[in-house]
Amino acid sequence: MTIRPISPRDLDLICRHRREMFKDAGQSEEILMLLPNRSGSGWRRGYILNLFVESAHRKRGVAQALLDASETEFKQRGLTYEVLHATASGRPLYEKNGWGTTTEMAKRLTKRQITTKKGLVSEARLN
Repeated sequence: MTIRPISPRDLDLICRHRREMFKDAGQSEEILMLLPNRSGSGWRRGYILNLFVESAHRKRGVAQALLDASETEFKQRGLTYEVLHATASGRPLYEKNGWGTTTEMAKRLTKRQITTKKGLVSEARLN
């Protein structure tokens, strides 16, 4: 087996594989039509990172306002798909706004070293 870097000549194959992967995951034909393809059409993704409201300010519409502002900005930029990672407490807000779960997974590749104020070093693996 030979593993090589991808190149522009692989674009059709990559798009076909991605479509098959989503199809195998049970996505509808409507969703499959939105996947990136050779013509450049398909999803342009926006990623919401760290939408967080401190506990003293929750339940006042702050998260909803941030979510609305993100969506407005993404639409202005011509993006067609939004992604975020939700906590259990944030999930009801996102679901109320039309968000759905995906099959995305993550894996940390390294352990993070933490140095305390006393100079002690420990390793932590965040799940």
